[in-house]
Amino acid sequence: MYYSTIGLLAAMILLIENADLLFGHSDAFKLPSWRAYREFLFAVLTYYVTDVLWGVLESQHMVAALFADTSVYYVAMSAGVELWTKYTVTYLDERSAFGRFLLYAGRILAVTVAVLAIVNIFVPVLFTVDANCVYHALPARYVQLSVQVLLLLLTSVYATSSIVGKADAQSKVLRFRTVALFGLIMATLLFAQLWYPLLPLYTIAYMLSMCLLRAFVVGDEKEQYRVQLEETEKILELRKSYNEALSTSAIYESIVDALAGDYFDLYYVDVKTDDYVEYGSRTERGQLTAERHGTNFFAECTAHAEGFIYDEDLERVLHALSKENLLAEISKHGTYIYHYRILVDGVPTYVSLKATGIPGDNRHIVIGISNVDTQVKDRMAAERAAEEKKAYLRLSALAGNLVALYYVDPKSNAYTEFSSSMGYMNLGISKQGDDFFKTTRENSLRVVHPDDRELFFAQFSKESILAAIERDGVFVLDYRLVDDNLPTYVKLKVVQVEEDAEAVLVVGLLDEDAQVRQEQKYAHDLSAARNMAVIDPLTGVKIKHAYAEWEERINSAIKEGVQDPFAAVVCDVNDLKSVNDLLGHKEGDACIKNACRKICKVFKHSPVFRVGGDEFTVILTGGDYESRAQLMESITALPTDPSQMRMGETIAAGIAEYDKGRHHSLLNVFEEADKAMYECKQLMKKDYKPKALADTTQ
Repeated sequence: MYYSTIGLLAAMILLIENADLLFGHSDAFKLPSWRAYREFLFAVLTYYVTDVLWGVLESQHMVAALFADTSVYYVAMSAGVELWTKYTVTYLDERSAFGRFLLYAGRILAVTVAVLAIVNIFVPVLFTVDANCVYHALPARYVQLSVQVLLLLLTSVYATSSIVGKADAQSKVLRFRTVALFGLIMATLLFAQLWYPLLPLYTIAYMLSMCLLRAFVVGDEKEQYRVQLEETEKILELRKSYNEALSTSAIYESIVDALAGDYFDLYYVDVKTDDYVEYGSRTERGQLTAERHGTNFFAECTAHAEGFIYDEDLERVLHALSKENLLAEISKHGTYIYHYRILVDGVPTYVSLKATGIPGDNRHIVIGISNVDTQVKDRMAAERAAEEKKAYLRLSALAGNLVALYYVDPKSNAYTEFSSSMGYMNLGISKQGDDFFKTTRENSLRVVHPDDRELFFAQFSKESILAAIERDGVFVLDYRLVDDNLPTYVKLKVVQVEEDAEAVLVVGLLDEDAQVRQEQKYAHDLSAARNMAVIDPLTGVKIKHAYAEWEERINSAIKEGVQDPFAAVVCDVNDLKSVNDLLGHKEGDACIKNACRKICKVFKHSPVFRVGGDEFTVILTGGDYESRAQLMESITALPTDPSQMRMGETIAAGIAEYDKGRHHSLLNVFEEADKAMYECKQLMKKDYKPKALADTTQ
């Protein structure tokens, strides 16, 4: 029974402090935050009742009644947390994603606990009450209470974050802090309740927190509401005199004096009460007619702005056209003009708002709204054209080779040529059209070089251009134009940019002729220089430097285990020294050239290298490798009549075949072939002597 005294005391305090809110019928309950707070009070009172009954029923050992009361206890507890989150979000009025999350989380929690309480009747998951009327907590109880602790902490965080950046009165900041403190106290004692289930800690938390709310939040709000009621009575008196003034024609005369021009909406606003009259479009006689009266002009404008004002302009319009800013601008300049966009049939349309005071009347202002869409867009187009011209001139100055520039709508394919060179204009291509891609492909038959048309047609299409831009950010195509039968190298570049929230393709045609021809000349000169560096001037075959490059490639392939079968042949011209000594070096050079021609003729599918004065090396691969035996017979063959041999006709040659088990480099193969060549040379010297040498020695 002692357990119940805390709950009974808490319930009495709640009823005493909040009787007017629980049982009154004030107009204040029309406000969402007061309705939410009243619902929360009933949830707390229900929780108190279940907590008081729990102590009574447990002391009387009423098992079934205690089980039922505990079930309602859990439901009331979760409902209290759910309604507290609802009140916090509604009271702070932040309208953020965090607030929406708290609302949904609270509802899900309340529904989940209610379902668990029902399930617990049949399958114990929350708690049990044994025959001795002893309460036992089960795992689900700890889980759902932990979730409630977390949700209460999140509401405190939400309330604390709402204070940041507030420029309101200190009293309002104090209220927000109290709301944050409420959640923190509740979460702390509920966490303690997890470990001490038989102590009324949560009831104590409610009692303390509710007292804080009453002292620093509810009391202040009630006082503020009372002041507002008094101000409302004053406004009603002012409105009465205002309505009497509406019956006179002075209003119309004031409007005509204050504003001129054709406005589709006019507002006559009382800045003291925010009452207003809205006037619609002019009649056929040019007169304005009053359409409706209203109150809270600025509040209504804010409420109806979303969905009416274009989203991109919404935030700045709400700031610029707030009551404080509008009156400050009128006071400073006499008239305030502001341009923004509204949605007309879903299409952004520019309008101009003009607000002005009335001479001799400090209480009223007139606001007129006119459609200036055409004028603004024309001005923007002119400004954009001027900027584009500047941009083109700057680009041309930097690039120097810009031939033409197009803007293309990727949706409609319509295009406009911004500028082009005189040479390009001579090609007779239209300045604008309805289908850029079709027109360009048709023109290509006339202006693209015949050898490049197949490439152009294969790559130039809307689909391939957009695909390349999505993949690489740019589409590039090199080809040649034909002007007066002279080919000109050009580069076509296409990129996509955003203009007024719409995608636009910017197509640039660049003159690359001078650069390409310079690169071609450089490549030709480089190739010629390279050939001169690796070709023997006497024989026309590759020199030792080229052989070193082949050696490096073959050694690398051998190391990686990917070298195909090959053989190295070493050739040496017989009797060259004697020719030089007896007949001179001129005849010796002729002898070398004759020998080289024979080697190239025999090994016509293999590279031949002059690696010494009269020494040549051949790398046999492919077909020459397969026919190596026959080729070696041909290169070392001697005339049937030895006396008819000429200088350079006899060549000693040796061959070695690559064996990956024995050879680790080309040098190993070369050394074996060189050794075989010397053996061949010794055999050939025994029996033959060229005729020219024989005649000389006689």
